[in-house]
Amino acid sequence: MVSKDALANEDIASPMVRSVYPPLVWMAFCAGFVVLAYDFDETSRAAPLLVGYAGLVLGGLDLIARFKGASSEIVRNVLGAGFTRPEMSHCPKFRDELAQIGWMTAFVVMVLFIGILPAVPVYVLASMRLNGGRSWKEAIIASIATLAFVVVVFEVFLAFELYRGVLFDERGFDKW
Repeated sequence: MVSKDALANEDIASPMVRSVYPPLVWMAFCAGFVVLAYDFDETSRAAPLLVGYAGLVLGGLDLIARFKGASSEIVRNVLGAGFTRPEMSHCPKFRDELAQIGWMTAFVVMVLFIGILPAVPVYVLASMRLNGGRSWKEAIIASIATLAFVVVVFEVFLAFELYRGVLFDERGFDKW
């Protein structure tokens, strides 16, 4: 059952929620990521391509969900998008959305320069502490657990050497 307040929020939030610019910007970013990934060798491009293509699919679903129509309604119902859902009963400020894009961009820049393994715990720690307001203890535990998960899954089980970053790769920017 949807409350009257949630329905009122849907009306207030509709122009922002239905704006096509956030998913289009995201999809352009992901498309650039895919294009740049094809300059890497076959092994090195696997993870960036996975992230880039997944981002394109998610951006496309987000874009579809922002329109009116039967297919958009299906996407919103299946994926839980919309402001009538209890987990999203408020209208986010545009600057908050830009901040999230900034956090993702910062992560990508860290991966570029220092690689995936150092970037993951730094990002999780900074995001949880600065953006999420979590305690240092929670942020540190989460960053170590996330790093351990990434190392075990990719480096150990899949025997996939993750990108080391231009600062730690002997080739530096030569492959760029």
